[in-house]
Amino acid sequence: MTIDPTPDGAGPRWQQWRHLTAAGIAPIQRGLIEAEGRARTIRNYQDQIVPGLLQTEPYARAILNTCIEFTGSLDDIDDAVAARMARQQVLRSEDHRFGVLLAEQVLYTGVGSAEVMRGQLEYLLDVMDLPRQELGIVPQDAGFVYTTTGFVIMDERTVEVETISANLTVTRPSELECYEKVWRRLSERAVLGDEARALIDRALVRLRPM
Repeated sequence: MTIDPTPDGAGPRWQQWRHLTAAGIAPIQRGLIEAEGRARTIRNYQDQIVPGLLQTEPYARAILNTCIEFTGSLDDIDDAVAARMARQQVLRSEDHRFGVLLAEQVLYTGVGSAEVMRGQLEYLLDVMDLPRQELGIVPQDAGFVYTTTGFVIMDERTVEVETISANLTVTRPSELECYEKVWRRLSERAVLGDEARALIDRALVRLRPM
């Protein structure tokens, strides 16, 4: 999927998943390689699952299998997973900056087996040390923030939102400011560094062999 923002000031653009996935999931992932490569600053908030740029291969496979089953798209799971993993090369780019906020629930949402989850959470601990990236966790007992789903802000010009039925691209300045406001409020509630590591470690305890 190549993301082409609508003209400045235009309303949001809906692209239904049944159309986007008609040729499979892999083309969408390859399109995101291009879109994320063009962006210089990417901020991602997720409240249920780890975002694609930080997923392990087994975790990504479990997520994408669920997507294929739900949408009824062409089953191109191997190509889709390979493309999703290729997206992560951008994390090593010196020209990019990344901000990731995860609701603490993300650490507990079951994806695949306990082994898959353990590997994913351990990987989160590893990528926290990447330069040019900041990973924060919004604790479960943090104050309520008015938001209904995860979203990705690219270069303060575009917001991508995945709804159940469609992908939503937002470019209208007044709407972008709503997402900026939510991001600021989530950031105020998020914990970073050792505090974030402690929350991930706490979630890992139940997954490690006794």
